[in-house]
Amino acid sequence: MTTPNQIQTKPITAERTLEDRFGKGKYFAIQCEVFKDCQRLFGVTDEHAEKLAKAIATNLGAIFANGQVTIKGLDRVNKDGKLASVSEITKVKGLPLTNEVSLLRAINYCNSATVNHVKGVFALQGETSKWVDSLK
Repeated sequence: MTTPNQIQTKPITAERTLEDRFGKGKYFAIQCEVFKDCQRLFGVTDEHAEKLAKAIATNLGAIFANGQVTIKGLDRVNKDGKLASVSEITKVKGLPLTNEVSLLRAINYCNSATVNHVKGVFALQGETSKWVDSLK
């Protein structure tokens, strides 16, 4: 209980860095790219972008761990400590078409469109929007 002379203040919360959100693991670079692109292209919140980035990294990890796709160098960290970029991953033939991979392809497509001077925010609609909302 506070007395009238005490001042109540809110705790200061610092904005979380990308390292705080994703750590420095194998999929860190892709998670950062997806996080930033989802916000820029689709206008999603930080929370949704973080969930999407983590879901994509988890899915890619499962795909490569189960040996569903084996392409030399794609599932390994390069000399810079980064995994292949989103655009490189979306060009892989035989990659299972999961929600996460579909979203990666959508990000790549929208990035290509913005390079060609298409402006605006793209929207996640229908089943994709429901899937994004269901992520935990």
